[in-house]
Amino acid sequence: MHLSIGANPSRLNPLIATDSASSTIHSWIFNGLLKYDKNGDIKPDLASSYRFISPLELEFSLRKDVKWSDGLPFSAKDVVFTYESIMSPKVFTPYSSCFNVVESVEAIDSHTILVRYKTPYFKALEIWMMGILPHHLLKDSKDLMTDPFNQAPVGTGPYTLETYELSKNIILKANPDYFEGSPKPKKLIFHFLPDPATEFMMIRSKRLDVISVSPLQFERQLDSSFYDSY
Repeated sequence: MHLSIGANPSRLNPLIATDSASSTIHSWIFNGLLKYDKNGDIKPDLASSYRFISPLELEFSLRKDVKWSDGLPFSAKDVVFTYESIMSPKVFTPYSSCFNVVESVEAIDSHTILVRYKTPYFKALEIWMMGILPHHLLKDSKDLMTDPFNQAPVGTGPYTLETYELSKNIILKANPDYFEGSPKPKKLIFHFLPDPATEFMMIRSKRLDVISVSPLQFERQLDSSFYDSY
């Protein structure tokens, strides 16, 4: 599948990515414990289930069939490490303010997490939609902000990074071990197109599969042959 991206991603690390280009790419590579489904309801993702033990205690049971794209198993250590990274004063992440209300995150066993909140929190579930990081790859990192991982990420998501060069195409390939099954588009090719006019010309010439089209372009610059193709 051919898509477009208008800027270079800064860091493909879900905790510290603050630009839209980085978010677009890393969303295919990482998972959170929870996610929204197509109806906007909160559903388990890396978690297999969750329950509130009390207004201040949230328990996650984690999936046991998840692997990182390097082949190692996902576990509660990864969740605790991600939380500790968010709260580290050395890591500048937009998630830190959301987690200030969290008292602690504890691994009960290898696939059970207990979250304790300081006070009832209306985003108690939503904050766990951010991407989880691999403990085994980053536990010894001296500086998460500049770690090479940010340009060569290892995730649990449906795609893995194949090619990443600044101001060139970014290619993601299907993860054969993805826990929900390997996705059908075997590659996602993000063409570096900072010029919207060039992007529009490429969709008209059928060299892109998906872009955002303005109402004016849709009404005046596209004909029936375009509709037949898309």
